[in-house]
Amino acid sequence: MLHIGTPRKIDSVGRIVLPYQVRKNLGLVPGVKVQMLVDGGNLVVTKFTEGCIFTGDTIDLIEYKGKLVSRKAARELGIIAEMD
Repeated sequence: MLHIGTPRKIDSVGRIVLPYQVRKNLGLVPGVKVQMLVDGGNLVVTKFTEGCIFTGDTIDLIEYKGKLVSRKAARELGIIAEMD
């Protein structure tokens, strides 16, 4: 694991500042969404990539009524709908 910068303090409302080098290397510009995950005793911050609302897939997506759906999920939903 790569350590970048110095330890950061959490402010009174729970914020931390990501070092410039981290933001630059990961392309984290203002407005980019990140997500936080807990892995054991570690906090993992990753760039958020929106995916299919059903499967979470991030490739081969189409937009339907403002939501992202993978083509695979759309096909499977079509098969389920035909069963009724």
